[in-house]
Amino acid sequence: MFFEKSMGYRRLHRGFPLAAAIAALLSACIAFTSSATAQGVQRIAAVVNEDVISAYELNQRVKMVMVTGRIPDTADNRRRLSAQILRNMIDEQLQLQEAKRLNISVSKEEVDKVLERLNQQNDMPAGSLEKILERANVDINVLRAKLTADESWNKVIRNRLRQQVFISDEEVERCLKATT
Repeated sequence: MFFEKSMGYRRLHRGFPLAAAIAALLSACIAFTSSATAQGVQRIAAVVNEDVISAYELNQRVKMVMVTGRIPDTADNRRRLSAQILRNMIDEQLQLQEAKRLNISVSKEEVDKVLERLNQQNDMPAGSLEKILERANVDINVLRAKLTADESWNKVIRNRLRQQVFISDEEVERCLKATT
């Protein structure tokens, strides 16, 4: 009570509602901006079992396909590509889940080798593909995620085929004799 009667408190108290209103308004603006930005990143494009594909990931993948495929960046192309790419991303997520269930993983080094092969296959110096994506504001991790999914699924298939296919020494000999 003593502080309420002091002159210093009255000044602070009279100025407080205006300061509080300004602070609240600024906080609301910052929260709205952050929320809007976060929603753009956190919007859900699809849920695959317990895994989420965000709208951001989908938009980045669409952008990557357009850049690498030299497809003009138009609203119609984005719309057309989005549906197909989302289906592909769902398939990839299912493939990753199956690989995980089978304890199959892909290391960073394996993805690096695939990236290196992609550059070589396109007659580009090492790191060129990464630079192209960077200039187009596409996160390189979008490509890395796709390559990881592809390589995981390749490993799943190789493992399954190895279990099902057995070639005897006699079959190898017969094929070698037939080709010579």
